[in-house]
Amino acid sequence: MKRYLTFDDVGIIPKFNKIASRLQTNISTIVHNKMYNYPLVPANMDTVISKSMLDKITKLNGMAIYHRFCDIDEKIKLTKQYPQMYMSVGISEEEKKTIDILLLKGVKNYCIDVAHGHSEQVGDIVKYIKANCQNASIIAGNICTREGYRYLVECGADVIKVGVGGGCCVFNTRILMADGIYKNIQDVKINDFVINKDGKPVKVLNVMNQGIKNVIKIKNNLHYNDSFFTENHQFFIGDLSSSSEKSISCSGIAKLLNKEAKTVPRSSKYKWKELKECTWKNTFTLFPKIIDWKLEENFKIDLVEYLNKGSYDNNQIKTDGNNIDKTVFNRYIESSYDLGYIFGTFLGDGCSKICINKYTKCESGCVTWYFGKNEIDIANKLCNSIKKILDIDLDYKIKEDKNVILIILYNKCFTKLLVEFNKRTNKHLPSKYYCKNKEYIQGLFDGLIDSDGNIDNSTKNQKRTIYCFNNTSPELIELFQWCCFNLKLSFSSSNREGTCGGLKNITENSVFSTAYRTKTHTFNRFTNNYLYSNILDSDNTKTEMETWDIEVDCPTHSFIANNMIVHNSACTTRMKTGFGIPQFSTIVECNKEKIELEKEGKQSWLIADGGIKNPRDVALSIGAGADMVMMGSIFAKTFDSAGKKYIKNNNSYELIDLDKEVPEGKIYSHYRGQASHNFMKSYYGDKKSRVAEGVDFYTECIGPLEAVIDEYSGSLRSSLTYCGAENLKTFKNNIEFFESTSSYMPESNYRNI
Repeated sequence: MKRYLTFDDVGIIPKFNKIASRLQTNISTIVHNKMYNYPLVPANMDTVISKSMLDKITKLNGMAIYHRFCDIDEKIKLTKQYPQMYMSVGISEEEKKTIDILLLKGVKNYCIDVAHGHSEQVGDIVKYIKANCQNASIIAGNICTREGYRYLVECGADVIKVGVGGGCCVFNTRILMADGIYKNIQDVKINDFVINKDGKPVKVLNVMNQGIKNVIKIKNNLHYNDSFFTENHQFFIGDLSSSSEKSISCSGIAKLLNKEAKTVPRSSKYKWKELKECTWKNTFTLFPKIIDWKLEENFKIDLVEYLNKGSYDNNQIKTDGNNIDKTVFNRYIESSYDLGYIFGTFLGDGCSKICINKYTKCESGCVTWYFGKNEIDIANKLCNSIKKILDIDLDYKIKEDKNVILIILYNKCFTKLLVEFNKRTNKHLPSKYYCKNKEYIQGLFDGLIDSDGNIDNSTKNQKRTIYCFNNTSPELIELFQWCCFNLKLSFSSSNREGTCGGLKNITENSVFSTAYRTKTHTFNRFTNNYLYSNILDSDNTKTEMETWDIEVDCPTHSFIANNMIVHNSACTTRMKTGFGIPQFSTIVECNKEKIELEKEGKQSWLIADGGIKNPRDVALSIGAGADMVMMGSIFAKTFDSAGKKYIKNNNSYELIDLDKEVPEGKIYSHYRGQASHNFMKSYYGDKKSRVAEGVDFYTECIGPLEAVIDEYSGSLRSSLTYCGAENLKTFKNNIEFFESTSSYMPESNYRNI
């Protein structure tokens, strides 16, 4: 088993030095046959790289990579103004159209900007650009393995960006898809659509197996099972940690979350937080209140698809079976309340069966519903719905000896349709029968409650009806929850020990191992934009489990996991990369592959992306094999970053224009997370119904771009002298690392005297 190290795990051994001054060192670097004066590049994030920064980088002869969240006109304008700049592009179908336009305009420098670059789609885009522009210079990534590095170089990439985010969730985490169903995260496919934090469908760009990692457990009341995430996975949460218990008791959670915090300036109570930073007493997970499903308004079923024998016209089908199965019924059935009710009651208390006579080879089929002896009203309602949908008259039968009511429908076409719904713990509604029709959804809801649920009237003085649904199929629990989302009903879910369901003569081996329950709430849990939920239980005991992550084509980098809004962790700037490989060792391993490829005559260059906290990390990255080091948070704090700039005056912040004047005193930069009102307004337009949300904060600027580059360049020059190296090439050849103990970094830090 290999040992992998972070930047904090290693140091550099000093060597004999004959260089008189660090000013005599040369820190220029070559990337794809172009020389740059220094090996530092700002992250291609919309909160970091700006036009002002582009101007200064060009004058300083540095590398610039612009972010991809701007329209095509701005992309064309910028590439003309800064011809040496790399323009970031994605891999979606819309991004491919953008690439075609840029190619027609003669753009030659591209950065394929995805979180996990070791994928066929990224390779195809690289090949496509090279085929249409032989002189193209392509940066591709991100990757964190030797295999990924080789793959992109062999596809034609010139520069490889190394570093992948680390937060992830376990293999059976249920992801809400844009068509209403749920999938285990490991079963999600590239080009699937999932729901993001704003209830919008977004495309999946990559699905990544992150290997075995330590995870911790939480249980929220919107999902029926425990959830397991790495402790650095980010959640979009409602934070009432600054609110008193009295305020929460008097105003209620929903009202308090809708109000901005009483800070100066006021800030939203919605924010991104890593799991390990959450204290769950007054912190709540969130789910979007309104969802724009990627579904049709209605669907229509042609029962001729299920017909073996019989005749039909434009409206009706006539079967040619035996006498009991011979009937005339409607050919087309459409989504409606009655069809939803039939489906719902069948999923709860029905079964379907197709039989083939082994002698005559003739088919017969029937659907049977079972209700309690006292549920005559439900039986009558179902018979009426069948009459409306199929135009078939049915009646129920009471079995006194078994205390049940039976409704039997002898219709092979409809039976075959319902056979697709499966049985027992695998019962589900096929995705093709999901739609936006609210009456149909209400029918599903009522059918599920009337068949396998109940109405709870035990709570005194309750203001609303409480519905409970119990089942052994997790997919039916998810269907019931989907109905609740669409009908604006808040709920809680749990699991419990399995039972025999009231059936007689059942052996112990036949008892279902797990059952599930969802119950709607007695009070409103909806804020203006979200449904909040409590964390019922959490356990910080770390467990090793197989983990996965997905990357979505969305500025908010979010999706729904176990009915909680979580971050697409592959897109966050973190110290450690994916697949359990810390950044330092990732650079070392990828550099080994780079050297092997050079022996084969395949030239490439390496950009280390992520994990830089201080100047020493830059020296470690270069020494480990990087040709260029990308930094996000450091450049984000410069005067030239994309964030607006302010001065603080009497506990409030006043907007300033640094192009006109540089005021005395401290300057602050205003940054908003990609879930904030500012970001959403920029990319989706201003909507009155949308409240300010996400991370909005002010941070003290550390100086102009030139000063930051000078500081980090100066530190790198000093590192060269300690290694006895005149330039970066000699530095890489001379460098000798050592693995440190946990005491090394505390000993190295500043100490107060």
